[in-house]
Amino acid sequence: MPFLYTRHARERMAERNISERAVEDVMRRPIGGGPEPGARPDTICYRGQSSEHPGVILKVVVDSADTNRVVSVMSEGEPT
Repeated sequence: MPFLYTRHARERMAERNISERAVEDVMRRPIGGGPEPGARPDTICYRGQSSEHPGVILKVVVDSADTNRVVSVMSEGEPT
């Protein structure tokens, strides 16, 4: 199923030079095998790596009610 990206997610991806492919890499192979609770109760977070950003942990925040809806994307340690 394709991912839907909010305007906020697209803006953050552009600012941080993170592609859809990198997001999909993280979603397919998250660290720990699955999501973690997000910073807000209506989100969950996937952490992982992409070949496009070697050595960097990316965080993909999705809507907990629709896990194909990407809310934000960042490198670990960065604010949302």
